[in-house]
Amino acid sequence: MLRRNNMDFANDNEIRYAHDILLTGLPDFDNEKVAIIKCNESKDIKACPGSGKTTTLLAKLVILAKRMPLLNGKGICVLTHTNVAIDEIKSKLNTQAEVLFNYPNYFGTIQGFVDKFLTIPYYNSVEKKPLSIIDDERVSIIFNKAFASKTTKELKLILEQIKDRIPKDLTKKNWWKAVKDEQKKFLFNSYYDVDTKKYYREYGAPKALVGNQATPTFQLFDTTRGIAIKEGVLKYEDAFSYAIAYAKQCEKLKEAIPERFCYLFIDEMQDTNNIQYDLIGMLFDSSKIIVQRFGDPHQSIFEHGKMKWEPNNTALSINMSNRFGDNIAEILKTVCEKDNQSLRGNEKIFSLKPILLVYDEPQKVLPHFAKLVKERTINGKTILEIANELRQKDHPNKPQIKAIGWVGKDNGKGLCKIN
Repeated sequence: MLRRNNMDFANDNEIRYAHDILLTGLPDFDNEKVAIIKCNESKDIKACPGSGKTTTLLAKLVILAKRMPLLNGKGICVLTHTNVAIDEIKSKLNTQAEVLFNYPNYFGTIQGFVDKFLTIPYYNSVEKKPLSIIDDERVSIIFNKAFASKTTKELKLILEQIKDRIPKDLTKKNWWKAVKDEQKKFLFNSYYDVDTKKYYREYGAPKALVGNQATPTFQLFDTTRGIAIKEGVLKYEDAFSYAIAYAKQCEKLKEAIPERFCYLFIDEMQDTNNIQYDLIGMLFDSSKIIVQRFGDPHQSIFEHGKMKWEPNNTALSINMSNRFGDNIAEILKTVCEKDNQSLRGNEKIFSLKPILLVYDEPQKVLPHFAKLVKERTINGKTILEIANELRQKDHPNKPQIKAIGWVGKDNGKGLCKIN
């Protein structure tokens, strides 16, 4: 059954049951996590790295699995960004996964949800050719062939739009090459609004680049950027454009969502881009569905632009990390774009102070990283020895040692900007 919003989501016995399923032999959920598990209203949940955010969400799902079917036969919707996250949920829920992964519930990526319920049915109902595939690489192949057929005269139609992106100190030959490269990027990265049938520089741009279908400029966009769309091959972003058009044009669609789902849980909300954020807001009315968004506003996968999700002052938080101690937490507080003074390290964890490796030759970084892993010790044991011991004990966090790299770029001020 579905409980009323003014009641706790779960009682102490249910929380104990979920703990014993997920964290056998480990400490109880702390007060921050208990508050989140008991929360039964639309709410944002902020969680620092290694806080146990996903496990806290899984606790709610374990509890819901025991209640199936819910009131009026409704289900729950769980959206993630990767299939890896879905696989993790399946592996941790074990026997509980079977009932949760069946109708009327939906577990999957945001892209998968949009493709299945919105993009595919809507595209096939309004376009002449059936939808073939949603894949950026396939679109790129079709686009590149169409772009290669365009004359310099045709491409001059967008020259003014990209001139400011071209370095001024290039030779004439290199200048034209740079122009063509930027024209190609400009066209390919433009956003086609299915609802208005106009092209924009990007999603959310206030003014259309071109909308009059009778103009040569529109024809340039339509026979390069738009040609794959007509052939039933969409970029991932195009899929969302069709979905938004469907949501705008079909009021019954927005009525159908709360008829099927009573809960929406979103994991890694900080990785939701603007078009995903807007579409989710259009489809899931938090006054009709309990919407809980889990994420860390201090983390994001985006290279450019601003993260649209901003948890408000009523958000619940998990501020203590199980991944590192205070000596790392104190440093992390200083490198966030937003205030992160509430971040706490686990006092029971001794962490080595961060080490910054700076090299002109990138190929030397990984060998030195491996050397540090074998040499640096915590309580008399090297990092490698500790990880191997925990793996042999089948530790629930599945410890792994990973090297993750970024490409440093000159920001024009003699400093390195990491992308």
